[in-house]
Amino acid sequence: MIRTNAQRLARILTTTLTGLLALELAAVSPTRAAAAAGQLDNTFANGGIFLAINAGIRDSVANAVAIDSKGRIVVAGETLGQEVGVLRLNSNGTLDTSFGDHGVASVDFFVPGDIATCVVLQPDGKIVIGVSFADEPALLLIRFDENGALDTTFGGAGLANLIFNGGPNTAFVLLLPDGRFLVGGGMLMARVTADGKRDTTFGQDGLAPLVAPAGLILLQSDGKILAISGPTGNVESTPLMSIEFFPLDSTIVRYNEDGSLDTSLATLGRIASIVGITGAQLQSNGQIVAVGPIVSKSIVSLAGQSLTFETAFAVARYNSDGVVDDTFGSKGAVITSFDNAPFAFPSSVVIQSDGRIIAAGEVDVSPRPTFALARYISTGVLDTSFGSGGTVITSIEASSGRITAGIVAIALDGEGRLVAVGNLTLPNPTGYGRPEHSMVVARYLTQ
Repeated sequence: MIRTNAQRLARILTTTLTGLLALELAAVSPTRAAAAAGQLDNTFANGGIFLAINAGIRDSVANAVAIDSKGRIVVAGETLGQEVGVLRLNSNGTLDTSFGDHGVASVDFFVPGDIATCVVLQPDGKIVIGVSFADEPALLLIRFDENGALDTTFGGAGLANLIFNGGPNTAFVLLLPDGRFLVGGGMLMARVTADGKRDTTFGQDGLAPLVAPAGLILLQSDGKILAISGPTGNVESTPLMSIEFFPLDSTIVRYNEDGSLDTSLATLGRIASIVGITGAQLQSNGQIVAVGPIVSKSIVSLAGQSLTFETAFAVARYNSDGVVDDTFGSKGAVITSFDNAPFAFPSSVVIQSDGRIIAAGEVDVSPRPTFALARYISTGVLDTSFGSGGTVITSIEASSGRITAGIVAIALDGEGRLVAVGNLTLPNPTGYGRPEHSMVVARYLTQ
């Protein structure tokens, strides 16, 4: 077909105007591919998710996470199905093969059920983990150098045995500003010097009894210690977070810097929590944000049959004096269900620099537990700019299938992204015997 010059000119103008209009729209409208808060960070690992089993690490369980000044992610738990260990990832989600043995540093106690339950990072890059045993409870810390080797200057050859055989299990460790550590679990807390010895200026010979069992501690800006009881104190050898059990009552108890009870908080030093606390954080103004499962509905069954409970994410906030902050949520708390899921169990919480709160855990969906997040603005209202109406559900799959998955710990990296650590339970590759587990690390965008 022969076009006239006028037709050619009209076509050129139309094409040019269309292109300019498209450019103008692109300048004022986000592209469909633009990332949003609550989405997986596709620049991390494989589409935002690292699976230990895909990296050749068999039968691993995660319990805790910390992020160093270089953005590297340290995950503490169990490796090779029997060794206490830590795994380190580079900031892009690849295994840091310069650490330990191809990315993993471990210690084998040759004791069934030994696992790292908590982790802290020192400013010099050293890594300290707390260890729990199934049959011989103990308060035990291990320190690794930055390269993953045991730090033999700590305690005895890298291990600080505070109490062994008959003591409580290590549930928490906290690095103090002066380089000492607070460690404990159950009904006991200890303070440890920077080189791994009991600090005898704390409590009695370095040990202080607790008035309620604790699985989590927070440090106030004045040095006082908040010890928190609840389901968080139950250390499990499998990645499931016991969403089947009825949530336990919780208390927040405050102790002075020397380990003595501070009776000035609330009632004789104790706050009775409105949720079974599984995670807590301090806001910059000293308020306490606590998360835990709360019963949203109970079904009373026939005699002789077990009760079934439906649970939801609960977030509560307390003022620094222990009084419920009734300006938060609805009279101090907010409850979040995930569609029709019967169980929603939060394990941890972080507070962003802008005051927004992210709770993380697991939720039953069709009908397997999977990763779940919820974000709230500082007043306790779901943040609709995050995920779908304020919540995110992420199914974790592996080539060999999936049984269950759930988040056990979260942290914010230096760029404000959310790193969620959890576990995937897989069918045993042999077709029989107990299932196999794999650590999972996922990174989410928060803005």
